[in-house]
Amino acid sequence: RAQRPKGISQLRQLDILLRRTLRNELRDRSELTGQVFQALLLSLLFGVIFFQLGTEAADLRNRKAVLFISFTLYPFMAVFDTIAKYASQQQMLHHELINGLYRTTPYGIAKILGELPSQILLTVTYSLPIYWMSGLRADAASYFSYLAVIFLLLQLSRLMALVASVLHGSPNYAALSANLVFTGWILTAGYIINIENLWDGVRWISFVGPIRYAFQGACITELQNSTFLKSNCNTTLSSCILTGDNDLRTLGFAAFTFNECIAIMSSMLAFFLLLVLLLLWVRRDTRPMS
Repeated sequence: RAQRPKGISQLRQLDILLRRTLRNELRDRSELTGQVFQALLLSLLFGVIFFQLGTEAADLRNRKAVLFISFTLYPFMAVFDTIAKYASQQQMLHHELINGLYRTTPYGIAKILGELPSQILLTVTYSLPIYWMSGLRADAASYFSYLAVIFLLLQLSRLMALVASVLHGSPNYAALSANLVFTGWILTAGYIINIENLWDGVRWISFVGPIRYAFQGACITELQNSTFLKSNCNTTLSSCILTGDNDLRTLGFAAFTFNECIAIMSSMLAFFLLLVLLLLWVRRDTRPMS
């Protein structure tokens, strides 16, 4: 059974663990360099494929495509990176908790905060090429809105992976359950299947899936008050124009504003963080599985 640490306040434990996490993040430069290169390469690949999208009707779908793909592939990779990283630290965590070196709450908070600088670096590295190369709205407010959405989604994906890792104790079972959850988020985000056309038995997944709110928030920023021209249109000008606002209504994205999407994702982030801390406390005596 895990012993309780004596003589050290939880605030002091948090300070020590946070320093250790930051030191470990800086020490393992090869892993961080590899992650930066991976994020940059993937972003450049997307940027080349969707290079400088125009304002024709076909580009309307392509703009939604680049947003949706950017919210699925890289966060999906981050899920498995998180599971693998937790698995490498699991034995040490169990040993230190059993010996009462610290409590689970300072450890969980220190892990999240200590990895935050590298996560910010990876998010900026990933978002810059894909956003500006693909020709999305070329203003700072729109870019930082996209940056905020992708950052929140990446952190939610990592926390979901941590929940799966702590809950199962086995990286194999954690990867399986995280894969199922993330796939459900992808399928009900509103791009592959219109939200309004989802079967009632699975529609609830779209309301608890952060990819839906990330995609919706980014679409609102990108498509609201925008127009796209149909090619080879010989009728009246009004019938040759597609508006982003109409497309948002078609997607079923009229229910929430961008700020509401950010607020919902932030609430999900707080929920997953509390869930991670709770599971760490509940399973502090559980021996890790291989």
